[in-house]
Amino acid sequence: MMSVHDLRTKTPKPNSNNLLVIEDFQMPITLSDDLTAKLLVSSVCAEVGKNSPSPLVLLQELVASEFGDAEFDFRVADAPNGFHFLNIYHEELEVAIEWKSGCGFGLSCFRSDADDLAGLYSSPDEWFKSLEAVYHRIASLLIEKTTTKSIPATMADIRHERGLSQASMSAQLDITQATYSKLERREDVKLSSLRKVVEAMGGVLKIEARFPESQDVREVTFS
Repeated sequence: MMSVHDLRTKTPKPNSNNLLVIEDFQMPITLSDDLTAKLLVSSVCAEVGKNSPSPLVLLQELVASEFGDAEFDFRVADAPNGFHFLNIYHEELEVAIEWKSGCGFGLSCFRSDADDLAGLYSSPDEWFKSLEAVYHRIASLLIEKTTTKSIPATMADIRHERGLSQASMSAQLDITQATYSKLERREDVKLSSLRKVVEAMGGVLKIEARFPESQDVREVTFS
């Protein structure tokens, strides 16, 4: 039986291919000897290249051995140098993984009933270099029943989560409470105003541009 302890990830950063990579994902879990052996074999296969069995086949075996009620959908690449895909269905979660030699493992996890097209046309939320790292991540998601994407939140939602009042926010922004209340209810907010609100809450506003066809994720800046 698995046990989840300290769950740690390093800060995601782009590699030379502009892929968003989470390196050295660590989740100490208890693995049986046969699973450990399979992971070692899988890691070797992942490094050998396109003539080796797809690591996703071995990944499916690993997940199936620990999550017996999981269902799978494996699809081979359409082109010789294309991506292989594996979808894992477990309870209310769906995990989508893609792999291509030299690119690593792309991973997204979402709730099956959230949206029939969830993740279909978007690039993976996270990238991993090794099969062992992506397996540990999948195990943690299925055990803790969490997704890779945070749930969208309004300014009011974030303010409530941080224990802030409209009065305190308006004071920090040097505007009236009525003006701030209108700002939270607006559907279209200037980036400069949104940045000030987020900073007043103690955060930093970042905007990303995602390009599904190349798995490119870039932070957008304004000069």
